[in-house]
Amino acid sequence: MAEEEEKTEEREEEKEEFDPSKKPKPKAAEDDYTPISPLGYIGYNLIFSIPIVGLVFEILWATSSEKVNLKNYARAQLIALAIGVCIWLIVFFGFLGGTLSNIRY
Repeated sequence: MAEEEEKTEEREEEKEEFDPSKKPKPKAAEDDYTPISPLGYIGYNLIFSIPIVGLVFEILWATSSEKVNLKNYARAQLIALAIGVCIWLIVFFGFLGGTLSNIRY
C-alpha cells in the first residue's frame, strides 16, 4: 500500500510540473530584433570593405548571427556582391572578346 501512495505522489508531482501556460518560446522569439544604428551601418560597411576579412565576416554573420537585422543586412551585402561580380565578369569578357576579335594574325 505504501508503494501505491508513493506512485500517486509521483504522479501528482509530475502533474504539478507540467504547466501548459509555460510553453517553450519559438526560435524567432529568442532572436534579437534590435535595430542597427546609423553608425553601426557605417562600421559594418567598413568591415565588409576589407578584402577577404570582410567576405568572411559577411558569410559568418549571414549564416549564424543572433541579430536578425544584422543577418539580413549581411545577406543583402552578399547578394549585392554576387550581382556586382556577375556584372563585372560580363563587362570584362565582353571587352576582352571585342578586343580579341580585332586582332589580326
